[in-house]
Amino acid sequence: MYKVAFILNIKTYIPTSLSDVLTTIGIYLIIIGLFLSNAMKSIGIIAVCVSILFNNQSIKNSKIILKNALYLSAICIACVYIFSIFRATDYFTYWNLANSKIAYLFFPLAIYNFSPPVHFWRTCLWIAVTAALFQSAYSLYYLFFYSSETIAALYSTGNIIDTFKIHHVQISILYSLLVLILIYLFINENEKKAHKIIYGILAAWFFFMLHILAVRSGILLSYFFIIFYLITSVKKISRKQFALALIGIVTGITMLCTFKTVQQRFHYLKYDYQQYLENKHTAIEYTDSRRLISIGVGLEIIQENKWLGCGLANINRACAEIYRKKYPTFAKDYYYLPHSQFIFFIACFGIPLGLLVCLLFIFPATYFLKQKKYVLFFSYLGLLLFATWDAWLGTLFGNSLYLLLIGAGIKKQWN
Repeated sequence: MYKVAFILNIKTYIPTSLSDVLTTIGIYLIIIGLFLSNAMKSIGIIAVCVSILFNNQSIKNSKIILKNALYLSAICIACVYIFSIFRATDYFTYWNLANSKIAYLFFPLAIYNFSPPVHFWRTCLWIAVTAALFQSAYSLYYLFFYSSETIAALYSTGNIIDTFKIHHVQISILYSLLVLILIYLFINENEKKAHKIIYGILAAWFFFMLHILAVRSGILLSYFFIIFYLITSVKKISRKQFALALIGIVTGITMLCTFKTVQQRFHYLKYDYQQYLENKHTAIEYTDSRRLISIGVGLEIIQENKWLGCGLANINRACAEIYRKKYPTFAKDYYYLPHSQFIFFIACFGIPLGLLVCLLFIFPATYFLKQKKYVLFFSYLGLLLFATWDAWLGTLFGNSLYLLLIGAGIKKQWN
């Protein structure tokens, strides 16, 4: 066990106060929960937030952190959600959408209070890698022990192999983020050669798993990360590393062209889009059609409520009215909220306030870039691209990632 820890450069961190214990356990639970359990994510966020009650520096630090622009952007988003209660008519919907944003007020402060050694983040990385390896092994079980006909039937209908209770799109996003971080460490000249080999193997593995799952969001993000990072780091990396990266891209393109899961998935996506173009009123059975229809519904809400929006708590009702009017054959289960985070903001809050919330949502990317926190920048930039196609800030998964990135961004030494 000690040899493994030495090879992977894992150093033990033992928190000494109740506040640090809660924060440490909370962060670990969130990271594991991202891959394996929604309950663990919720418990982890609560544990981190509660830790501020047991830290005698919380009041002092709250005055300091209020000067941090990153924290203020999160507070402003939380306040817009929380104060939407004054326009609420459906309090159940309001609570479902707004309760998770309360953590935006306390989670960053808890992280600011938290002062573990610098190597703590590396332990977090290995926890994430271990959880991801377990999850990928679980998924591969279906690939090797189920018939090719069963797998083909899954992918030809828009489904994929099981991803252990976590939505396959979310898993693919996490794999792409791991690929980014591991490639960054592989290129980093300060890393030992043995460590670089391990990082390179793991990056290749998760890149491979992205093509096995054949989820478009994760595949596109991984190629975006690799190509964009190569372009911006071309002067810093060696010829050997650049050649390895190109080999990786060529290998990836080969997998795109040869893996049956990828081919079946893209055939389905093409068919899905064709069904939407031919008759979107009957295309509700197809995943991308549902997304496109939901975005169209969001745009109609914006047209009808340009200045004030329909209100956060009223978004379900506003969407339902349009679905009943334009898509009378759709079952209520398919009354989706707008599948774009930006459209969702503007539909709920109106054009003036909605655009302001969009800017607050985008702001962390500019903050990370200015602070030269490049891994955080690329990670958040990728999530912003994903947000054009998915309202992920309304999910436990999205809130967990957002809080971790904001928390890491606030800590100056976590670079």
